[in-house]
Amino acid sequence: MRAASAALALLIAGGLSAGLAAAPALADWHLQVVYAFQGGLDGAFPTSRLVETGGTLYGTTTSGGSSSLDYGEQCNDITFGCGTVYAVTPDGSETVLHSFMGGSDGAVPVAGLAKAGGVLFGTTLWGGALGYDCDYGCGTVYAVTPVGARASQAYVLPNQYMGANGAYPFAGLVALAGALYGETEYGTANGSGTVFRLTPDGNAAVVYTFAGGSDGAVPVGAMIELSGTLYGTTAEGGGSTACFNGCGTVFSLTPQGTETVLHAFAGGSDGAASFASLIDAGGTLYGTTSAGGGTGCGGAGCGTVFSIGQDGTETVLHAFAGGQDGSNPNAALLRVGNMLYGTTPNGGGNGCGGPGCGTIFKITRAGAETVVHAFQGGDGASPRAALIQVGDMLYGTTYKGGAGCGGQGCGTVFALRP
Repeated sequence: MRAASAALALLIAGGLSAGLAAAPALADWHLQVVYAFQGGLDGAFPTSRLVETGGTLYGTTTSGGSSSLDYGEQCNDITFGCGTVYAVTPDGSETVLHSFMGGSDGAVPVAGLAKAGGVLFGTTLWGGALGYDCDYGCGTVYAVTPVGARASQAYVLPNQYMGANGAYPFAGLVALAGALYGETEYGTANGSGTVFRLTPDGNAAVVYTFAGGSDGAVPVGAMIELSGTLYGTTAEGGGSTACFNGCGTVFSLTPQGTETVLHAFAGGSDGAASFASLIDAGGTLYGTTSAGGGTGCGGAGCGTVFSIGQDGTETVLHAFAGGQDGSNPNAALLRVGNMLYGTTPNGGGNGCGGPGCGTIFKITRAGAETVVHAFQGGDGASPRAALIQVGDMLYGTTYKGGAGCGGQGCGTVFALRP
């Protein structure tokens, strides 16, 4: 616990923000698969953004790894293993640092990692404490070292049952005011989710409980910190009747737990269901919605890219059209120079059974969008994570594609090279 707590203190002090690099050349982009997961021990189905340290990329897979000791049926029959933390070098050498075992060890790491002091921190959707409506465990915050040893026992969240304190931390962590803050997807009497705070000694407490309705519900994208205030999104709530349970919100939250809804999505042309973190570019926040933006994609809309000021003024920059254009973005954007880059898990053509295998796109802050790469399946499919920049290359993951896993592919790590 002491080693992990020291690293947690360093993480809190240093924050999680990264510097911005100059934009690489945009002509003649080429995508290269760095690593294709095989399922089994090496992991499968990555959904999280990579992090880079010392020239090595680190990430998580939601499935694969060793068989569960405590949740064998759930992790093997439902998710084919409880997930992994892995490292991969740019030349394609992959190492599994930790295979989750369920139970107190945690299971199904959906979110990305935060790094500090040689330790990586993250959340698992399942594992930890069992309780009412938490048949697979209510989730944990964990720490691993880059060599794979457990830095400490998992920090078990204070949610003994879903009805009281929250459950299922889908999102990653953010540093603010001497602590780490995270979100649970569900919890409270109406299941709307919570924001929790984790201190360096491993103590966790609920800071804010979403009420649903106009307040917002189901936060699944990690928050960001700006000038001592947290900003985030919810996939539901906001009060609009255009979506079942509301179309979602953009909110701000003080460390003391005062929440303000900056924008309630209205569905239709406005966008709906934001699953992604926000990013800051010159004081304006940018994000994506998975639905809305029109009536395409079966009537729900194919999703949007939007901007929003800290005063709540929102503008839809691009409404995805599906097909070649891409659809249903659920990952954060990446600012590279004056451009924003993102991914869509669908669209880009008619492969992967019809909806398309997904895209990588770039968009100006004025809203001019271009598809940079359309996945074909063998080179990856269904990218659900944000991109990162390392030098003059962009790196990311695809949830499916590549090889194995019953023909759908177990996912890939890719590099986009100019």
